[in-house]
Amino acid sequence: MSVHRTASGKWRVMWREHGRQQQATFSRERDARKADRDIATRVELGDVGIRPAAGPMNMNELWADYAAGPLTLLATNTQNAYKVTWRKHLADRIGDQPVRAMDGPACAQLKVELAKAVNPPTLAKVLALLSTLLRHAVMVRQLSGHPMRGVVRVPQPKRRRVVTPPAPAAIWALADRLDAEGDSEGAMLVLLVGFAGLRPEEALGLDWRDVGKRTLNVERAVTHGEIVDVKTGRARTVELLPALEEALVSYRLDLGGVAKGPVLGRTWTDDMYRNWRRRSYEPAARAVGIKGPPYDLRHAFASLLLADHRNIVYVAGQLGHAPSLCLDTYGHVMGELAGGRKVNAAKAVKRARQQAGRAVGDLLATDTEGATG
Repeated sequence: MSVHRTASGKWRVMWREHGRQQQATFSRERDARKADRDIATRVELGDVGIRPAAGPMNMNELWADYAAGPLTLLATNTQNAYKVTWRKHLADRIGDQPVRAMDGPACAQLKVELAKAVNPPTLAKVLALLSTLLRHAVMVRQLSGHPMRGVVRVPQPKRRRVVTPPAPAAIWALADRLDAEGDSEGAMLVLLVGFAGLRPEEALGLDWRDVGKRTLNVERAVTHGEIVDVKTGRARTVELLPALEEALVSYRLDLGGVAKGPVLGRTWTDDMYRNWRRRSYEPAARAVGIKGPPYDLRHAFASLLLADHRNIVYVAGQLGHAPSLCLDTYGHVMGELAGGRKVNAAKAVKRARQQAGRAVGDLLATDTEGATG
């Protein structure tokens, strides 16, 4: 930064910002000095995402400022969740409240009111968003410190649901049933989640170029009808069990031996996936005794690897998990398998293929008898 007097008697401020030399001219020296200080603050704080203080805001204005900036850097699902949380639980309660009135007691009182109105998981989400907004208020110099610190603790609910991995034979039976109903794409989706541990959105993003003879390359996913990077941001290579590789070859031949493009034939939108889950997946899953959403099928792949005595770091890598999360999720499964004999995953899936063929035939025959009886 620099301030100097020009030949005409005016005062010029010069500075460098965004890689370019810039300048402004003022009639009075004090105006130039003030501008120099303000510019220096803006440039310095801008490097860490902090802006000079604006005029006093209310919480609606703070939300709008956050939504137009930091929120846009988050994943689309997170953006949508934050928008819904703000609209349903915070806008009417505190939207007109001045930001500087959100002190510790006000935050504590808001938590009491919310606890009476929402369940604990929702309370945790609302308080987390409130904390994020108040942190943003500090960044834009609406507050001098975070008012919730030491006063309001954001609950951290832990997942308590016990994982019950579907049996391999049940996954084959589910895929066979979908295939028999003309849903070959849905059948392949089930197999990719159940026997390769892909998240449903990763299976939807799989391209034929990612399919090898022994591995799958998982680096893309479909979210809101768009191809994006996988959830973790890091590609991974997944073991391709022989029986699944055979199913992929057969499926590929039925499609005419395609060399590239989506394995599941198209880029699915959210509505397409929801409709498939409601109209095709859920009735077929009930018929073969599988509970839970399609995502839960990937627990089968994890349990197959654990039964094959693969170490937890390998299993976590196959699923795209951190080892600590894998332990939290499958610790009880490991306990059940501890001391048991090793079960070869590839052979177990191949044997299950034979069992499932008979089981789904019985189910379809029962349905036919019921329809004609």
